[in-house]
Amino acid sequence: MKKFEFRLAAALMARNADLELKQGELANVNQRLALGQELLETRQVEFKQIASAGPRQGAGFDPALELQRQRHLDHVRNEVETRRELVRQLEGERDEAQAKVAQAYRDVRALEILEEKDRAAWLLEFKREEQKMADDRNSQRHGR
Repeated sequence: MKKFEFRLAAALMARNADLELKQGELANVNQRLALGQELLETRQVEFKQIASAGPRQGAGFDPALELQRQRHLDHVRNEVETRRELVRQLEGERDEAQAKVAQAYRDVRALEILEEKDRAAWLLEFKREEQKMADDRNSQRHGR
């Protein structure tokens, strides 16, 4: 009997390669998202420190220094908002990449199921052939 060959082996290999590619894209997006979140947290901490470092009671008030602090505070606030938007965008990209990976996995799994069914059919046919050969041998022995 011939050796088992899956009729869609090339398609399965291509789907596996596509799955690996999409998993790599997901890992890349996750890495960029982690970096974006880290930078956002850093800027948020910086914003809180600047906001809490305002003029103290009983201390001298320098309007020029306060104006400079307010400008820096506005700049950091804008940067925090920009980074929040970037993180939201990266989260959207991550969700899309996860959906693509899930679809690619389903495609691979569907082909694997077909392969399992083909292998089971081949094995059944192989066992039938084996049984037939054994029956033929036995009938020849007893028929003599």
